[in-house]
Amino acid sequence: MTLEVVVSLETCHDCRHIDHVHSQGGMKYICNHDCAVECFTKDKILRGKDDKYHWRHRVIKCPGKIPGLCPLRHKHKY
Repeated sequence: MTLEVVVSLETCHDCRHIDHVHSQGGMKYICNHDCAVECFTKDKILRGKDDKYHWRHRVIKCPGKIPGLCPLRHKHKY
């Protein structure tokens, strides 16, 4: 028996992968999906000692919308 579950997400706040960090500029929302690093750094040029796994690359600028970089938009599993 296969069970299919459908989850409807209207904003990042509806997603179980949303998280936050506290930085000098205040709290920032980030995506903690397993594939977030791959999706959020895909088109970025990383230089020198820039760690692609650092949270600053996964910041969700407008958590009221689902960003185009969202792993779920790129067909990764929820």
